[in-house]
Amino acid sequence: MHRDIFISYSRKDLELVKQIKEEIEEAVGIECWMDFNGIESGSAQFTHDIVEGIDNCLVFLFMLSESSQKSKYALKELNYAYDEAEIHKKKVVIINVNGCKMVGEFKFMYGLSDTILWENKSQHDKLIRDLRKWVGPVNDLWNEPEELKAIKLSLFRDNGMFGFKNNEGDIVVPAKWDDAKDFTEGLACVCDSDNGKYGFIDKNSHVILSCKWRKAGSFNNGLAPVKDRKNKWGFIDKAGRLVIQCNWNSVSPFKNGLSLVQDEKGKHGFVNESDELVIPCIWELASSFVNGLASVANDKIEFGCIDTSGNIIVPLKWNNTLVRGDGFIDVSNGNKQHGLLDTQGKIHIPCRWNYIGLFSEGLAIVEDNGGMFGYIDKSGNLVIPCIWKSADSFSNGIAKVEDENGKQLKIDKSGKAII
Repeated sequence: MHRDIFISYSRKDLELVKQIKEEIEEAVGIECWMDFNGIESGSAQFTHDIVEGIDNCLVFLFMLSESSQKSKYALKELNYAYDEAEIHKKKVVIINVNGCKMVGEFKFMYGLSDTILWENKSQHDKLIRDLRKWVGPVNDLWNEPEELKAIKLSLFRDNGMFGFKNNEGDIVVPAKWDDAKDFTEGLACVCDSDNGKYGFIDKNSHVILSCKWRKAGSFNNGLAPVKDRKNKWGFIDKAGRLVIQCNWNSVSPFKNGLSLVQDEKGKHGFVNESDELVIPCIWELASSFVNGLASVANDKIEFGCIDTSGNIIVPLKWNNTLVRGDGFIDVSNGNKQHGLLDTQGKIHIPCRWNYIGLFSEGLAIVEDNGGMFGYIDKSGNLVIPCIWKSADSFSNGIAKVEDENGKQLKIDKSGKAII
């Protein structure tokens, strides 16, 4: 039996250790194992269970107290865990649960060992971060079986309930869910009709992660957003472990290794996949990262752009900024005229257009002050005049346009109509 975190303690400290266990489980997102009879038990079955538990755990936590350090069973467990740690690279951590001093044989054996003082916030928080790293990699915890990867399922609704059908229209997942989202990375987010909570199923309709969240989103790069009973958001991995704590009013999918989060004051910042706030929540508005840049606005609603380290790349002086997927940053001035910056924040195309579309095949749609459309090249030259009532992007050298009389036409890159 695999037990990621094994807790060793004295029965005299049961109530305190139970509280610590619950806090670790909530913070790390997995269930810890401990024998509720305590380490003073000495039956053969108890010994077998303890040895098996230590053999199969990834992290061994010893709860140091005045009583546990004097127990002969405590020393046996800790000695065995240290021996196993050297062989199997197991993590062994001594946690001082009540600020006691090491004494006697325990001090002789472990006086030089590093210990975590649970009541010390910085040590406590570091341990939680370490535990999240030690219990395993995020993206390899659940893999979709090969035979299921090729199966494409689509949502359907029957009598207000959701299920999934295959390409032939056969029902694969019965319509019994109050809510559901499409399958991503082999799992689908669903809402249980019995308790109104969200969890995840596989393509065999098996519940993989229990329905216990107030809200949840789809998996992306091994992580899914979840909302807890306090209406705060975080992220779980495919083992159901809470890897990003539910501390946020809102979160967004990870882009460039960062998630846009909003704190309780309504300010925005960014966390990484190790649950570290790498860009503080100081922004009134913000967008997710695109190609290493994100739009942000201060409390005066002046827009600019930052990089993934939080450095300001585009000064906060614009009416709006939009980091585009074609290598440019769309900016608008006080007159709401649009232009383009390069990724270094330098003006590439001055602000003179009502609208600038994405470049496709070297040309982008622009709208002039009269509401008519044309096309510019990447140097900002107007290569097709703004004479069209509407226009679409170029594809295979052709674009659909509509003239001022409402006639639909196709033009080439020189602006000539194609008959």
